[in-house]
Amino acid sequence: MGKRKSGIEKVLKIAGIIVTIILAAVLVFFFWAEDAEKKEMQEAYAAMQNEILPLELELYGLQQELNDMNEEEAKETLGMGSVVLLFTDLSETIYTDAYPQMKKYGFKGVLVLGDGRRPGVEGCLKEEQFEELLKAGWECCLRWDAEMDEKRWPAYSRRLARMAKITRPESVYFQREAYDSAMDDFLEEQGFSIAVHHGEENAPLIVSDMQEGFWHPGAMAWNGSDASDMLEETMAQRGNLIFTVGQDSAEEEYQKDVCEAMLGRLHQYCEAGELQVMTLSEGMEYREALKEKQDSLEMKNGGRRAELENRIEELGKEIDGITEKYSPQSH
Repeated sequence: MGKRKSGIEKVLKIAGIIVTIILAAVLVFFFWAEDAEKKEMQEAYAAMQNEILPLELELYGLQQELNDMNEEEAKETLGMGSVVLLFTDLSETIYTDAYPQMKKYGFKGVLVLGDGRRPGVEGCLKEEQFEELLKAGWECCLRWDAEMDEKRWPAYSRRLARMAKITRPESVYFQREAYDSAMDDFLEEQGFSIAVHHGEENAPLIVSDMQEGFWHPGAMAWNGSDASDMLEETMAQRGNLIFTVGQDSAEEEYQKDVCEAMLGRLHQYCEAGELQVMTLSEGMEYREALKEKQDSLEMKNGGRRAELENRIEELGKEIDGITEKYSPQSH
């Protein structure tokens, strides 16, 4: 009985050894297979990288050239923010107070002419004061009131210019809620090129571009609650904004001390190269010059830009194809 038990133990011991050897062999096989698979993956990755690398280097160079082209165009055509100071009445305080304040900083303004708002009329600028402002570079703009219609406008606008003894301006200032984009064609036919609005029809107050031959700058009260934020946004967008000063609303009303502070702030931005204070015609000419420069650069760079964009797209597809070829799912 003892011998039989000893024999069984010996068999079990041998069986255990065999099982151990088999398990060890299996583990060795698995480790070998894993290493082989890992090695195969590493080799495939290396082969993929060898194919992709020259394409990626070409892609990087082309993207860099395209970025440089875009930066050059932006630098040449973005310009800077601009502000127009537009006086909606002809109060004599424009000459006695605002003019000296603005002259100190080299700023010029725009004067709006309309019914009861003409040089020589009681409460308005004297004719000699008006003439001095024009000689100093100030400009005029004609006012379109809410009750105005197209039939009256030609004779009305000529009469305003004649009574002010000036060449008829090419800019029209629309009273709040009076602007309608449907009048643009009529204004162009009449020889006008600038229509100042207050955001009617959801038109933006800050504008950085213009239509061919026609400009739609937006206006807001210079002392409004959001005037400061709008000024910052004008500089950020490198666009144009008109600040109105006058008696149409409490926010437009001229206040000497507050105006002096505002002008000083504008001057600081001008000195920093972030802003310009312009007249309407200067603002339009500035935007036209930027547009012409942009069109010129687009024409100059257009062919090469198309080549770059097409080749970049091709390289992207080639790289995707190589990546797909070496992906585990493709095997």
